[in-house]
Amino acid sequence: MFTKIKNKFLNIEKKRFWEIFSLVAAVFLTLVMFFNPTDDLGDVFYVWLIPTFLLLAIACFRKFHIFDIYAEAKKSEYVIAGIFAALFLIMSPLSEVVRLGCLTMAGKSIFRCIFVPFAYLYFVAALGALYGVLLFALRYVREGGQEEKDGNKKTFWVCFAAIAAVSACFAAAGYPAVLNSDSVGIWNYNSDWHTIGFVAFTKLCMTIWYNPFSIIIAQTAIWILTNFLILKTLREYKGDRAMVLYTVLMLTVGLGVIKYLSTVYKDVVFSMFMLGYSVSAYRLTKKVNGKNLALLAVYASMASVTRHMAVYVIAVSTLALAIVYFVRRHPKIAVRICACCMVPAILVFAATRIYIVAADAEKSPSYVTYTIPLYMLGAYAASGLDMSEQTVATMEKIMPVEEWAEGYEKDPYYADENTRWWGSVGWRILEFDKLGLQGEVIRANLEFFGKAPVLYLKTLFDVNSLVWEMSRAEGTYNETVIVDFETRDWELSEASQRYPQWYPSDPNALNKLLTPIAESIYNIPVWRILAYRAGIHNWMILFACVVTWRRNKGLLLLALPFLLYGCSLLISLPAQDVRYSFPFVEFSVLFTVLVFFKDKKAKHEQEIAAAAEICYEGEKSDGQNCGSDPVL
Repeated sequence: MFTKIKNKFLNIEKKRFWEIFSLVAAVFLTLVMFFNPTDDLGDVFYVWLIPTFLLLAIACFRKFHIFDIYAEAKKSEYVIAGIFAALFLIMSPLSEVVRLGCLTMAGKSIFRCIFVPFAYLYFVAALGALYGVLLFALRYVREGGQEEKDGNKKTFWVCFAAIAAVSACFAAAGYPAVLNSDSVGIWNYNSDWHTIGFVAFTKLCMTIWYNPFSIIIAQTAIWILTNFLILKTLREYKGDRAMVLYTVLMLTVGLGVIKYLSTVYKDVVFSMFMLGYSVSAYRLTKKVNGKNLALLAVYASMASVTRHMAVYVIAVSTLALAIVYFVRRHPKIAVRICACCMVPAILVFAATRIYIVAADAEKSPSYVTYTIPLYMLGAYAASGLDMSEQTVATMEKIMPVEEWAEGYEKDPYYADENTRWWGSVGWRILEFDKLGLQGEVIRANLEFFGKAPVLYLKTLFDVNSLVWEMSRAEGTYNETVIVDFETRDWELSEASQRYPQWYPSDPNALNKLLTPIAESIYNIPVWRILAYRAGIHNWMILFACVVTWRRNKGLLLLALPFLLYGCSLLISLPAQDVRYSFPFVEFSVLFTVLVFFKDKKAKHEQEIAAAAEICYEGEKSDGQNCGSDPVL
């Protein structure tokens, strides 16, 4: 019996063997990733399962011999894949891989001496799998990418209905709205703390219908309309498969963002305006007309007024778009795009200031802008380095140096401890504005950097690890299973006192239906990483930029605002809150679809060029005249 099985096994073709092996391994990894979550394995373990699963899926469904993927690449592709494999290792993060904290069996140290070698072997194998996936992606684009089919109305409406229905369900599940410390009374604010634009948006909604659910309806409508525009664009330029892939990714990876539609957060609205800005810019690169220019201006304006400092991101990105058109010798179009660039600038720098004066609104305190520099002073105090007398004197004008160090050590991933009145510093932070210590704080930061640049950068990258790291449990806050009534007691109490007609309120029937589903999804580590950590999405955006450089450099303009926004967060992130990662999650889904699917118009032009070349060769050989249309 054993001999028969052995002979039968050895007679299997090698290619068929690898297909079967890949299928079995992929199914096994699927079960591990989605149905076997455990606290003994850290999130970094699941991060590295993703490329391993993808390589096996490629070998299985694309019917590739695994080793052919490594053997048929170009020299430049080996280099690019190596660079991004190393970057993935660093952003995973590398410190977690080295410590093997994810594979340490808590309370079972007797197995550690056996388990650690296998842990290292796992990461080596996963790194090799990642390298293969990157080589395949580069080869995939080089050979033409995904063949598209013309978009049809049925596919479009099915995809749109799916996104609209899921979005509406999660928005309605939080009725009347999930309020928190940032939103419990935002429509009654007369301050620039939450940006005048977002406050005006909430006041307008509450004026139309005095119920916080009016805000939820408005932002959900904007989200659905933005996705309508995206799907319409994909149908026009990419085809059916692109629409389906976008919908699937948005309803899986993007579900972590969608479920926040039931909250009153400026970050939710800002992220959808950024997404709308990117698709408007894409449409403008395809066809310049009044409608696309208007869309760009509207989304640029709304993104600029719903996030502090976003106007600079939008203005620089729109100016870059105008310069590209100017270089292409379309000065009239460049002028119109510059006009779109001026709209948000005027709104922010003129209208906002007029509003502050006219409504006697309070400006946001300057210590908010200096969050990270103030946080770094706490790290400086806790480092044990000798500080100059001038720096010590500056810090003690707010609070003793020992308390600066205690505030930092309380949570080195949370800048608010030393920069907000609800943290360790308390109301003493107001001294920062009263005494005008802005210049002194910057000077002290330069002193810290000069003495210990490595420590300074490590501290800086720790506090903004949400932006670039793919996993780190202790560096993330406010992950909610489903946004319902999980609001902290004091916030719910304040909402009940202000608005007894709405709060407290029991979860509605839809909420009770969705909560166990959302809890099950949340317990999947791979989903949690993709939904909440910006690091893996920023890595994907960077890789897609390199990929599209070979095919369509114009798409790089779409990534520019998100890369600028990410850089701004690296020096200004106040807390490791998942809401800051929303724009990256949404854009990486859209950008991936745009990059890895060929444009229908580009394909048509290639067919014309190919036909023209054939015709030209025929004319040379036998004097044939193909006429003016090479396709005909």
